[in-house]
Amino acid sequence: MGFPILPSVLVGGLLAVAFALLIGAPAFRLKGVYFAIGTLALAQILYVTIGNVFPEITSLPVEDLINYQLTLVITCSWVAVLVVGVTISWLIQGEGLA
Repeated sequence: MGFPILPSVLVGGLLAVAFALLIGAPAFRLKGVYFAIGTLALAQILYVTIGNVFPEITSLPVEDLINYQLTLVITCSWVAVLVVGVTISWLIQGEGLA
């Protein structure tokens, strides 16, 4: 039952990047407090919508947690942090979406 953890983490990360680009491009056009209000409202809308559409997504079976290997997930997380950091540095230098 379920999917292996590594492909799930990778696919989840790629989907997060895709949705961040889809949502972030229009959100960056907002200025000041409107940016904070808009992103907070969108986060809550997505949280409630995903929770209603996929209620089983918020629970993990105990059997899967017993054999959970954290080292691989930490390594993938550091790689993701590195990729995001390089991307942000690239965008800040003005070579990106501007």
